[in-house]
Amino acid sequence: MIIGIAALCMAVILAAVVAAGMIIFPACGGENECVVLPVCGHVEDIELRVRAAASHRRRLRLRKSAIFIVNFGADGETAEIARKLCRELEMVNLVAPDELAERLREAARVREG
Repeated sequence: MIIGIAALCMAVILAAVVAAGMIIFPACGGENECVVLPVCGHVEDIELRVRAAASHRRRLRLRKSAIFIVNFGADGETAEIARKLCRELEMVNLVAPDELAERLREAARVREG
């Protein structure tokens, strides 16, 4: 039953992410955050969005913050920009939708330690 509830919760979260374009998950009492940015097709301003989120987190000194770009079928150019951002910015991660829940759990565990 717990697995079913967890899957339902993740489905609701992913629907909210897709609808809103970006969602922020507080972690460890809100001291740090995980940003989730879904991408599908061509995203003209992906680099601007990711760099702005990273810059904001650095200004707030959220060193353990994570930014997850979730690939829901990005085109080649968008995916390449996302990969470049992952190489340049340590806090940025490109993930598949089915990886997101586990990566968020991992990020929360890292922040707890």
